[in-house]
Amino acid sequence: MLTHDEREMGVLLLDLGAGTADYAVFLEGNVVHTNVLPVGAGHFTSDISVVLRTPMEDAERIKKRHGCALASLITEDDPIEVPTVGGRAPKIVSRHELTNILEPRAAEIAKLVYKDLEKVGLDKEIRSGVVMVGGGAEMDGMIEMIEQVFDQQARKGIPRGLGGLADTVAGPEWAAAAGLLLWGFRTEAKVRKRPRTGLARVADSFRSWFAAE
Repeated sequence: MLTHDEREMGVLLLDLGAGTADYAVFLEGNVVHTNVLPVGAGHFTSDISVVLRTPMEDAERIKKRHGCALASLITEDDPIEVPTVGGRAPKIVSRHELTNILEPRAAEIAKLVYKDLEKVGLDKEIRSGVVMVGGGAEMDGMIEMIEQVFDQQARKGIPRGLGGLADTVAGPEWAAAAGLLLWGFRTEAKVRKRPRTGLARVADSFRSWFAAE
């Protein structure tokens, strides 16, 4: 997700998952600060459900299909059909109305992260900007909201170094899972390359004798 230059110059890696915002600051190649905030992309869904009085399942679908975190990006104010509860007829809202629900939450998350970095004196150290991963990074306008609050460039983090199903998992929502898989694979490869010594070598010898029989 991160380049060598980004880690050296200073970068914020922000994972906006369903229930939390997890983030780490890299500087001179090392992690210098981490934190977890108890707010995430699932709060967007909850906000839609509460304000529009629609089931959570429908709120999630509406968020993914029509959600936008920044009203200034809305060019076409298409009507959105919102299912209601109790067998009532669905209501119609505009995309601007939906964005008015989502934008305050997006700004809150961005400002909470920025204030934490400000408190520890790292707000000016992320010279390479912000890299966003997690499902929350997929919502239109979230990258632009981060850029607006941080006054820094931002981009989506895409998993790298994957084969096979790379196209399937080539999105920011898969970044954490892909990273863990790559870390596990590389760690296992290093262990396999490590020379066997002492009792481990003796055990390997006994194993080979029994296998030969």
